[in-house]
Amino acid sequence: MFNIFKSIKILALIAILVAAGVIYAGVFAYLNEKKQAEKEPVLTAQEAAEKAIDYINENMLQGTTASLISVMEENGLYKFHLGIAEQEYDSYVTKNGKLLFPEPPVDLEQKISKEEPKQSEEKEYSSETLENLAKCLSEKGAKLYGTSGCGYCKKQKEMFGDAASYLPYIDCTDEKTKYLCEEAEIGPVPSWDFPDKERVLGLQSLEKLAELSGCSL
Repeated sequence: MFNIFKSIKILALIAILVAAGVIYAGVFAYLNEKKQAEKEPVLTAQEAAEKAIDYINENMLQGTTASLISVMEENGLYKFHLGIAEQEYDSYVTKNGKLLFPEPPVDLEQKISKEEPKQSEEKEYSSETLENLAKCLSEKGAKLYGTSGCGYCKKQKEMFGDAASYLPYIDCTDEKTKYLCEEAEIGPVPSWDFPDKERVLGLQSLEKLAELSGCSL
């Protein structure tokens, strides 16, 4: 019986998020906000995501709390991954932190191709290439911050296969290294730090890591 009521509660929370998104952040509001946002200060990904989480907790939830897991930039918005009552969801917020979207908004000014999309294939890299990339990231001064319970941190390391041992990985839950995360003021994980660059949050592709670090792939 407990599981039934728990499931109903989760569905109700999802309905609240979707309904609020439709009412408060409709497509036309998004288009207007998109133009207006160009004239206003842009928040960092973490600032915008935390503002969205605060709004959700203060205005949309009762008896439970949403927590921020990770955040990244996607299609001109910040996409943030949050947890609510042992469930995980993706939501979006504008870069000025003014509009919240439970799902990606539709831009009516953008034309959509009618062609059938082609099946994308993940490019496979040799173990030698992955090892060279991991070593290069360390040599370039990059740092990957994560925790033992972070699913995306685990996936990030799995992308390197056996070469993951060469990654500049810092475990924020390890007693020996967590002070490094405190000194770096790490929030959501996984977090990538690159010298002279803004912190990059969330799971990154190998190609993106090579681009950010200047390493070859």
